[in-house]
Amino acid sequence: MSERGICHCGKNILLMNKHNRDLHLRSCKKRKNCVSNVTIQKFFIVSGSKDNLTKKPALTEKSFIGINNSKDTIALDTIEALQNVVDDIPSCSFSTESVLPGNYLKSKYLYDYLLKYINYFFIFDFNISDKDTIALDTIEALQNVVDDISSCSFSTESVLPGNYLTSKYFDSNGSSIISIHNEVTSNFERYPALVNSSEITNEYLSYMISIGPCQPLASNIPGKSFPKRKQNNIFRSFHDTYYYKMLPDKSTVKRTWVSYSPSIDRVYCIVCKLFGTTKGKTNSLSREGTNDWQHISTRLNEHESSIDHLNSVIRYSMYVKNNRVDVNDLRLTSNTKVAENRETVKVIIEIIIYLARQNIPFRGHDESVNSLNRGNFLQLVKLLSHHHPILSHHMAKIDNSIKKNRLTFLSNVSQNTLIHILGEIVRKNILTSVAKAGKFSVIIDTTTDVACLEQFSMILRFVDESGHIKERLVALEVVDDSSGRGMFNLFCNICSTYGLNWKSNLIAQSYDGAASMQGQYSGVRTLVQQQNPRAIYVWCFSHVLNLVVVDTCDSCKETRNFFGNIQSLKEFMRARKRTALFLEYQKKFYPDKRPLRMKTFSTTRWTSHHRSLFVIFEKFKAIVATLEDFSESIDRLCSSTANNLLKNITSFSFVTVMFLMNKIFDITTPLSTYLQTPSNDYIQALTMVDIADQRLSKLRTQESVDTILQESKKFSVKNELDEIEFPKIRQRKRKRMDDENNSDEITNSPVDYFRTNVYFLCIDKIKVSLTVRFKDARNIMKDLSFLSYERLMKVSNGDVVPKDTFDSLKTWIPEIDKDSIGMEYRNFAMSFQKLQSGICPEQLHDEDVLISENTSDEDDSIINSEMDDEDIVHNSSKKMVSPTQIFELLNSFKLASAFPNLYIAYKSLYTIPATSVSSERSFSKVKLVKTRLRSTIGQGRLEGLLLLSCEKDLSDKINIQEVIDKLANKSTILKKALMFK
Repeated sequence: MSERGICHCGKNILLMNKHNRDLHLRSCKKRKNCVSNVTIQKFFIVSGSKDNLTKKPALTEKSFIGINNSKDTIALDTIEALQNVVDDIPSCSFSTESVLPGNYLKSKYLYDYLLKYINYFFIFDFNISDKDTIALDTIEALQNVVDDISSCSFSTESVLPGNYLTSKYFDSNGSSIISIHNEVTSNFERYPALVNSSEITNEYLSYMISIGPCQPLASNIPGKSFPKRKQNNIFRSFHDTYYYKMLPDKSTVKRTWVSYSPSIDRVYCIVCKLFGTTKGKTNSLSREGTNDWQHISTRLNEHESSIDHLNSVIRYSMYVKNNRVDVNDLRLTSNTKVAENRETVKVIIEIIIYLARQNIPFRGHDESVNSLNRGNFLQLVKLLSHHHPILSHHMAKIDNSIKKNRLTFLSNVSQNTLIHILGEIVRKNILTSVAKAGKFSVIIDTTTDVACLEQFSMILRFVDESGHIKERLVALEVVDDSSGRGMFNLFCNICSTYGLNWKSNLIAQSYDGAASMQGQYSGVRTLVQQQNPRAIYVWCFSHVLNLVVVDTCDSCKETRNFFGNIQSLKEFMRARKRTALFLEYQKKFYPDKRPLRMKTFSTTRWTSHHRSLFVIFEKFKAIVATLEDFSESIDRLCSSTANNLLKNITSFSFVTVMFLMNKIFDITTPLSTYLQTPSNDYIQALTMVDIADQRLSKLRTQESVDTILQESKKFSVKNELDEIEFPKIRQRKRKRMDDENNSDEITNSPVDYFRTNVYFLCIDKIKVSLTVRFKDARNIMKDLSFLSYERLMKVSNGDVVPKDTFDSLKTWIPEIDKDSIGMEYRNFAMSFQKLQSGICPEQLHDEDVLISENTSDEDDSIINSEMDDEDIVHNSSKKMVSPTQIFELLNSFKLASAFPNLYIAYKSLYTIPATSVSSERSFSKVKLVKTRLRSTIGQGRLEGLLLLSCEKDLSDKINIQEVIDKLANKSTILKKALMFK
């Protein structure tokens, strides 16, 4: 091989494509004659001297083709590393020398190595004159070198700093030469800085056209970004948007002449460099490129409109048109198109995930090209195309196409397919976590959507690998038969479809109080327990508490009239003019507070009674002023209704009942809010119910009645009401007949009547209702009470554990070893005092802990103390240690292997759902997604959108490339457009 890549026959092999180069190297007779006269030492001599055998050869600018000012640092590093390998190979002891004699091995390997990986791409001055017989099978020789180099210890670490050579150019298997070859062939061949404009042949033009311009994206650059330069005190860099030009109609076309060289961070005009006239090849963009990123847009626009560039483009177009088609060119073009399609689909998938997470409608009423509003999906695609060149090019191609585009990735079919794939990926992640958890619970509920279809929501509750409780939506189906048998069959079908072994792994179920769900004979609960008796049933605590509140509101005549008046007031204030006047009075009397509207309440909406009462309590003066205005109306119906309402709500009886119900709701509403959290556990939820019961017990005192009356009187005086106390009841006198000795009728005072027939009656009613309605929950608690914090502390203090303590647990969880868990329980209880600092040391004091079982004497002393209700809640929550915290303690100290049976027991307890609130949340999402304007949405699309919306944390972790691959496998056309060849 002679100077500058010229073969011994006079041809420049660097200007040939790969196929022609291989053919020429194998067939050139002059080259073979020179090879037969090579000496082994010449392989290590660059430009002459034998002294360079162990000396690092000097790299000069003349060593490369077309490298301007030696700035191509990547090429320099590669050559430097290659020469270092050449220096080190003579000192290596090859393991195959026993197979091939003497220097034949080294000469054979080194000649092919140097020939293919140095002289093949870069120009060294080797003088070959050895008589050794050299094999020409470079591929086999290369593999042998790779196998042998892996056992050699190189000394090049002294030449290059640190492990630069071994880390960058050699992997653990010694396959360094192949990686160097791939790097050289994949990157350097198309770098515009390496193109020598003075030596261009027809073969070289064909080859350069086949590989196309060098237009890497930011994701292809090391560091995932283009290098930045400080220009005019601002750091600027190249951007891939410069590969495209925006036309006056806002469409974009690709600049096939722009070629970026990552090695020297410059932009060239590859068309002028290859096809330009003599003058065109001398312009700056062709000769030396530019890195003036501050004025890059101006430079590109000026250049592409210049006469020289236009001439170059015309010559390029004529050459391409008259040139034959290369198979490699077709393959490269196809892969380029696939890469653009995948990038386009990636953006579309991200748009779909965003719209689904935010419950935003996709489609528009008119999605035609001439529509001003084509829907959120297409409008968002259009918006992002302004900032994404590949998507902009895709949209321009669709808009400018005369024929109907077969693949746009924007149709409703494509949307449904992608939504289905995304939903299935989310569901697959959920089912994988459930399978790893083993045991799970199920939460089921139904609701009627806007299209009058009965939606069946199924939630799974389980403990994930990190020890956190999860409640995940796995299915949303339409149920045709809303009976218990129909919903049970649908439940079995869902479990069978998704591989859920509910007959063995289902340990609990939670529903609302509907007869079809908890019916004793044909409810879902009964049908499940017939095949899996271990699936204990929990009546949703939130539903039960709501029934307790409803019982309290209807406990006496005064409370019924009170909420009846509130409901009538809400209906009266619904009119537009009345609401406007109410808002005006709020601004007048409460200028610094946010205006409120009257709230609707019902027996099925949790805490709705308290929300309605809150508005009246906070805006009482504005309500009175509004009613006074409308009582003077000329409309007799309006005037009469307003007058009656005004009389009722300004009475002292109404005010006292309002303060009473506020006191009760201040206890029940926080409890209802807590029960709606998905992370609570069964014992903790029941504990909070007991705390609420204790706070209600504290209200049943004469002092509390007097407090209510005093606050009511202050409120009446503040709002200037006519009644500031109960009206006196006139004593009735009966006519006395002759010889009759009966005295006059004795009546109670209004205060006594309120205390006995209203106040105490309401408190007693809610306490009894709490006891009766949570009775079944306490029966379950009896079998699991040994897992509570109080029992642990008693055992740690020396209490004996009864022999039958774990009988019910063994029946519920057959995997538990009854004998082993007894020993584990006692050992853990004895060690718990030492481990409890892992929860919160300052909060663990066993003498004051409130528990969900029988109330201790210490608890009574706390309740009967002088603390107010807020102090009780604060101290109770502060001193309680829940089973959840104990389970987290076992996890944090890695005690699952030390106490395996106890760990399973706490994990199973944590899996029991206290409420079915998660299914109600899924129905809230259904109302946001399937609205009146979207009532015809398909069930598959609805389920996919709901999975993405409800499980936001999982939708954030979706692998976009996996989605594209799944989409590509849907059809042959998609596979051709989205899969690389």
